Amino acid sequence: MTTEQMRSRLEKAYPGPRWRLRVMEMPESQVIAVYKSMLETDRFTKKKRLKREPGIAKAVQLTIFDLPEMKSI
Repeated sequence: MTTEQMRSRLEKAYPGPRWRLRVMEMPESQVIAVYKSMLETDRFTKKKRLKREPGIAKAVQLTIFDLPEMKSI
């Protein structure tokens, strides 16, 4: 596999335009290293997860005022 084919496959791994620019500017040695790393961690064949499972409500940050009142002993 040529470096350009590796570069193309790396670009497709993530959808963002910033990632594409980073991959385009990488030196050949870095492209090879990132490609091999992604092969070892099986990043090319994993299916993309949904951000949230259907039916799960959005998480809410709790504050100290949401906690039950503590009584002194």
